[in-house]
Amino acid sequence: MQNQRVLIIFSFLVVTPLGYGDPFSGDSHRGRSRKDPSLKRKHGSENCHLASPRDPFVKLNSDASLSADSGSIGGILRLNDGHPLASYSLNCYVAAIQDLEIDAIHTGIQLARDLHIQSLWIESDSQIAVNVILNKIPCPWKKMLTLETIKANLEKFHSWEITHIWREGNRAVDFLSKSDCPCKGYNIPPSVFPFVLDVIIVEDFSGVPFLRL
Repeated sequence: MQNQRVLIIFSFLVVTPLGYGDPFSGDSHRGRSRKDPSLKRKHGSENCHLASPRDPFVKLNSDASLSADSGSIGGILRLNDGHPLASYSLNCYVAAIQDLEIDAIHTGIQLARDLHIQSLWIESDSQIAVNVILNKIPCPWKKMLTLETIKANLEKFHSWEITHIWREGNRAVDFLSKSDCPCKGYNIPPSVFPFVLDVIIVEDFSGVPFLRL
Protein backbone atom coordinates (compact mmCIF):
# COMPACT_ATOMS: atom_id res chain seq x y z
CA MET A 1 0.00 0.00 0.00
CA GLN A 2 2.81 2.41 0.84
CA ASN A 3 4.50 1.67 -2.50
CA GLN A 4 1.25 2.46 -4.30
CA ARG A 5 1.04 5.80 -2.49
CA VAL A 6 4.58 6.67 -3.57
CA LEU A 7 3.91 5.68 -7.21
CA ILE A 8 0.80 7.84 -7.28
CA ILE A 9 2.75 10.78 -5.94
CA PHE A 10 5.51 10.33 -8.50
CA SER A 11 2.92 10.54 -11.27
CA PHE A 12 2.26 14.14 -10.20
CA LEU A 13 5.92 15.17 -10.12
CA VAL A 14 8.47 15.96 -12.78
CA VAL A 15 11.80 16.16 -11.04
CA THR A 16 15.47 15.92 -11.90
CA PRO A 17 17.29 13.76 -9.34
CA LEU A 18 20.46 15.27 -7.93
CA GLY A 19 23.37 13.58 -6.23
CA TYR A 20 22.99 13.41 -2.49
CA GLY A 21 25.60 14.92 -0.24
CA ASP A 22 27.17 12.41 2.14
CA PRO A 23 28.41 13.73 5.48
CA PHE A 24 29.44 10.21 6.47
CA SER A 25 32.13 9.60 3.87
CA GLY A 26 35.17 8.07 5.48
CA ASP A 27 35.33 7.32 9.18
CA SER A 28 32.40 8.41 11.33
CA HIS A 29 33.04 10.18 14.61
CA ARG A 30 30.65 10.40 17.51
CA GLY A 31 29.22 13.80 18.23
CA ARG A 32 30.95 15.68 15.42
CA SER A 33 29.20 18.47 13.52
CA ARG A 34 30.03 18.58 9.84
CA LYS A 35 29.15 21.07 7.14
CA ASP A 36 25.99 19.91 5.40
CA PRO A 37 26.92 19.21 1.75
CA SER A 38 23.34 19.96 0.68
CA LEU A 39 24.17 23.67 1.07
CA LYS A 40 26.01 24.90 -2.00
CA ARG A 41 26.82 28.55 -2.69
CA LYS A 42 26.07 29.86 -6.18
CA HIS A 43 26.04 33.49 -7.29
CA GLY A 44 25.28 34.83 -3.81
CA SER A 45 22.44 32.39 -3.17
CA GLU A 46 22.32 28.86 -1.78
CA ASN A 47 20.83 25.85 -3.47
CA CYS A 48 19.27 23.74 -0.69
CA HIS A 49 18.11 20.16 -0.80
CA LEU A 50 17.82 17.39 1.76
CA ALA A 51 20.86 15.11 1.91
CA SER A 52 20.24 11.41 2.42
CA PRO A 53 22.12 9.42 5.08
CA ARG A 54 24.25 6.41 4.27
CA ASP A 55 23.21 3.04 5.64
CA PRO A 56 23.01 2.19 8.55
CA PHE A 57 22.28 5.77 9.61
CA VAL A 58 18.71 6.94 10.08
CA LYS A 59 18.09 10.65 9.68
CA LEU A 60 16.12 12.74 12.16
CA ASN A 61 14.93 16.14 11.01
CA SER A 62 13.22 18.34 13.58
CA ASP A 63 11.67 21.79 13.79
CA ALA A 64 9.57 24.01 16.04
CA SER A 65 7.14 26.86 15.55
CA LEU A 66 5.70 29.51 17.79
CA SER A 67 2.54 31.62 17.67
CA ALA A 68 1.01 34.10 20.07
CA ASP A 69 -0.89 31.44 22.01
CA SER A 70 0.84 28.11 21.37
CA GLY A 71 4.04 26.34 20.49
CA SER A 72 4.46 23.24 18.37
CA ILE A 73 7.25 20.78 17.53
CA GLY A 74 7.63 18.22 14.80
CA GLY A 75 10.08 15.72 13.40
CA ILE A 76 10.52 12.80 11.05
CA LEU A 77 12.81 9.76 10.87
CA ARG A 78 13.89 8.55 7.42
CA LEU A 79 15.98 5.70 6.03
CA ASN A 80 18.71 6.17 3.44
CA ASP A 81 16.29 5.12 0.69
CA GLY A 82 14.06 8.07 1.53
CA HIS A 83 11.31 6.02 3.16
CA PRO A 84 9.96 7.46 6.43
CA LEU A 85 9.88 5.34 9.56
CA ALA A 86 7.74 7.56 11.76
CA SER A 87 7.07 11.18 12.62
CA TYR A 88 5.75 13.29 15.46
CA SER A 89 3.79 16.53 15.69
CA LEU A 90 2.95 17.87 19.12
CA ASN A 91 1.47 21.10 20.43
CA CYS A 92 3.14 22.40 23.57
CA TYR A 93 3.60 25.39 25.81
CA VAL A 94 4.56 28.88 24.69
CA ALA A 95 8.30 29.41 25.17
CA ALA A 96 11.32 30.94 23.49
CA ILE A 97 11.72 29.41 20.05
CA GLN A 98 15.22 28.10 20.83
CA ASP A 99 13.76 26.20 23.81
CA LEU A 100 11.18 24.58 21.54
CA GLU A 101 13.86 23.66 18.99
CA ILE A 102 15.76 21.82 21.73
CA ASP A 103 12.53 20.08 22.77
CA ALA A 104 11.94 19.03 19.15
CA ILE A 105 15.37 17.40 18.98
CA HIS A 106 14.88 15.78 22.40
CA THR A 107 11.56 14.24 21.31
CA GLY A 108 13.05 12.92 18.07
CA ILE A 109 15.97 11.32 19.87
CA GLN A 110 13.58 9.62 22.26
CA LEU A 111 11.50 8.32 19.35
CA ALA A 112 14.66 6.97 17.71
CA ARG A 113 15.50 5.17 20.93
CA ASP A 114 11.99 3.73 21.13
CA LEU A 115 12.40 2.37 17.60
CA HIS A 116 15.77 0.79 18.52
CA ILE A 117 17.76 2.86 16.04
CA GLN A 118 21.51 2.50 16.56
CA SER A 119 23.03 5.14 14.26
CA LEU A 120 21.39 8.55 14.08
CA TRP A 121 22.02 11.69 12.04
CA ILE A 122 20.21 14.66 13.58
CA GLU A 123 19.49 17.71 11.47
CA SER A 124 17.89 20.96 12.63
CA ASP A 125 17.40 24.37 11.05
CA SER A 126 18.22 25.94 14.43
CA GLN A 127 21.93 26.69 14.51
CA ILE A 128 21.52 27.68 18.17
CA ALA A 129 20.10 24.27 19.13
CA VAL A 130 22.87 22.48 17.23
CA ASN A 131 25.55 24.56 18.93
CA VAL A 132 24.00 24.02 22.37
CA ILE A 133 24.12 20.24 21.94
CA LEU A 134 27.73 20.46 20.75
CA ASN A 135 28.66 22.63 23.77
CA LYS A 136 29.69 25.49 21.51
CA ILE A 137 27.42 27.98 23.29
CA PRO A 138 25.78 27.99 26.74
CA CYS A 139 22.48 26.20 27.15
CA PRO A 140 19.43 28.27 28.18
CA TRP A 141 19.03 27.61 31.88
CA LYS A 142 15.44 26.40 31.46
CA LYS A 143 16.64 23.60 29.16
CA MET A 144 19.64 22.39 31.12
CA LEU A 145 17.87 19.25 32.37
CA THR A 146 16.60 18.56 28.85
CA LEU A 147 20.15 18.90 27.52
CA GLU A 148 21.42 16.45 30.12
CA THR A 149 18.76 13.95 29.01
CA ILE A 150 19.68 14.49 25.35
CA LYS A 151 23.35 13.80 26.03
CA ALA A 152 22.55 10.72 28.10
CA ASN A 153 20.38 9.34 25.29
CA LEU A 154 22.98 10.11 22.62
CA GLU A 155 25.52 8.03 24.52
CA LYS A 156 23.25 5.02 24.00
CA PHE A 157 23.60 5.17 20.21
CA HIS A 158 26.35 3.30 18.45
CA SER A 159 27.11 6.50 16.52
CA TRP A 160 25.47 9.87 15.99
CA GLU A 161 25.95 13.13 14.12
CA ILE A 162 24.28 16.53 14.27
CA THR A 163 24.29 19.19 11.55
CA HIS A 164 22.50 22.39 10.62
CA ILE A 165 20.24 22.68 7.57
CA TRP A 166 18.57 25.75 6.13
CA ARG A 167 14.83 25.95 6.62
CA GLU A 168 14.28 25.72 2.84
CA GLY A 169 15.68 22.18 2.92
CA ASN A 170 13.70 21.21 6.01
CA ARG A 171 10.20 21.38 4.56
CA ALA A 172 8.74 18.12 5.86
CA VAL A 173 9.24 19.07 9.48
CA ASP A 174 8.31 22.68 8.81
CA PHE A 175 4.93 21.19 7.88
CA LEU A 176 4.84 18.85 10.89
CA SER A 177 5.77 21.57 13.37
CA LYS A 178 2.78 23.78 12.57
CA SER A 179 0.12 23.98 15.28
CA ASP A 180 -2.58 23.25 12.67
CA CYS A 181 -0.82 20.20 11.21
CA PRO A 182 -3.60 17.69 10.34
CA CYS A 183 -1.75 14.74 11.89
CA LYS A 184 -0.87 15.09 15.56
CA GLY A 185 0.78 12.61 17.88
CA TYR A 186 3.93 10.72 18.80
CA ASN A 187 5.20 7.90 16.56
CA ILE A 188 2.85 8.68 13.66
CA PRO A 189 3.09 5.86 11.06
CA PRO A 190 3.64 6.75 7.38
CA SER A 191 0.36 5.07 6.45
CA VAL A 192 -1.58 8.02 7.88
CA PHE A 193 0.61 10.83 6.52
CA PRO A 194 -1.42 13.49 4.68
CA PHE A 195 -0.93 13.66 0.93
CA VAL A 196 0.96 16.96 1.03
CA LEU A 197 3.55 15.43 3.38
CA ASP A 198 3.93 12.42 1.08
CA VAL A 199 4.67 14.80 -1.81
CA ILE A 200 7.33 16.65 0.20
CA ILE A 201 8.99 13.36 1.17
CA VAL A 202 9.17 12.24 -2.47
CA GLU A 203 10.56 15.61 -3.55
CA ASP A 204 13.18 15.42 -0.82
CA PHE A 205 14.28 11.95 -1.91
CA SER A 206 14.41 13.09 -5.55
CA GLY A 207 16.77 15.90 -4.65
CA VAL A 208 14.49 18.76 -5.68
CA PRO A 209 16.45 21.95 -4.91
CA PHE A 210 15.07 25.06 -3.23
CA LEU A 211 16.78 28.42 -3.52
CA ARG A 212 17.82 30.33 -0.45
CA LEU A 213 18.56 33.98 -1.34
